[in-house]
Order: sequence, then structure tokens, then C-alpha cells
Amino acid sequence: MVSLDRCRRLLGDKANHLSDEEVEELRDRLAALADVTLEQAIKDLYPSNHSFHNVL
Repeated sequence: MVSLDRCRRLLGDKANHLSDEEVEELRDRLAALADVTLEQAIKDLYPSNHSFHNVL
């Protein structure tokens, strides 16, 4: 998981007006989106590998 400080550095000045809770929520939502996107990409690349899908 990316630290709050690292998130703030990545966001730059855009994060100045956000509370810690807002940055954490943004981080968590982006991590969830990345998980779903990666899972779908793997399913698209390996549609017949059922055992691989169970790992996710």
C-alpha cells in the first residue's frame, strides 16, 4: 500500500486542500480500480486458464 506521504507527493499541489482522510479514500479507491482493471486484463489475456483465475 502506498503511504499517505507518498500519495501527497504524487498528487503535488493538487492535494494541498485535501484532508488526510480524503487522500486515503482516493488512494483506496484507486487501488481498488487497479485491482479490478488488472484482474480483467488477466482474464482477457488468459481466458482458458481457470486455475489462474482462482489465484486472484
